[in-house]
This record gives sequence, structure tokens and C-alpha cells, in this order.
Amino acid sequence: MNARGLSLYYIAKQSGIPYSTMKSHFQRGSQLSLQEIQLICTALDISLQQFLGGLAATA
Repeated sequence: MNARGLSLYYIAKQSGIPYSTMKSHFQRGSQLSLQEIQLICTALDISLQQFLGGLAATA
């Protein structure tokens, strides 16, 4: 998201996940469901493997 300069609002809108839900996850650092992750991947046009690889690189 940050690498592409995309806002949380944009990702929420593209993924179909309510913005309030996305904001809550990010503010609290709570876990996303697999379904939510898949929707985000689709919105970012990346695979689940790319998404998880990106998370491993930032950890």
C-alpha cells in the first residue's frame, strides 16, 4: 500500500471492505481474516504469496 502510494480509503473502496473496518484493523493492529486479505490482494492486483512475502520483508 505504502510502496504504491495508495490510501487506506482507496484500498477499502477497491476491496469492498468497509473503511471503518479497515481503519479499525490498522489502528488496533488486529488480525485480518483470510477473506479480507484475499480481497485486499485482489484490490492491489497481487497474489497472496506476494502479499505474505511483503509482510515477511517488513518483519
